[in-house]
Amino acid sequence: MRSRKYLDTYMKDSKNTLFLGIPIAQWHADLWLWEKFFSTHRIKSLIEFGTGSGGLSLFFLLQSMQHHFKFNSFDIARPAALDEPIGKVLNLKSHFTQGDIMVKLHNVIVELITKSQHPILLYCDNGNKPLEVKTYTTYLLKDDFVAVHDWGVEFTRKNVPISLELIPFREVTVIDSYTRWMRKTK
Repeated sequence: MRSRKYLDTYMKDSKNTLFLGIPIAQWHADLWLWEKFFSTHRIKSLIEFGTGSGGLSLFFLLQSMQHHFKFNSFDIARPAALDEPIGKVLNLKSHFTQGDIMVKLHNVIVELITKSQHPILLYCDNGNKPLEVKTYTTYLLKDDFVAVHDWGVEFTRKNVPISLELIPFREVTVIDSYTRWMRKTK
């Protein structure tokens, strides 16, 4: 098992981890965990908060094509992946909306959640994960999913609303992943 100190050092430079040549704020082992999630839990929609450079968004877009679910990503900044050849080929632009998810786009996101097919996976990796989870999980239905990045750093067990239950992936602790998945139970 890798040590957290090694991983923290490694992650200080996001260029160390790439997907299709584009930086992602994930470790390659996390992509395996995402594969496990998508193969185990059939979702109809994925909503991503925090596109970053867009590398993980491309991964999600490819997964959406393979597993037949809708994908939308939101960020206040324009991701570099939109201008990359793979971003253009996959038409990432049609899955991306730029703006502040807590103010300008709040109603757009609520409408997307309420009108999308369920189950939905809401992935929070934006600027204020506890607030994102608190704000938007209220619109999710029972058996929808939430995933958060930066577990133990920006989001902890105390931030998990009573309506969510952690999904026990043994592999998450084995690789010391910063991502956690939860299911809405109420």
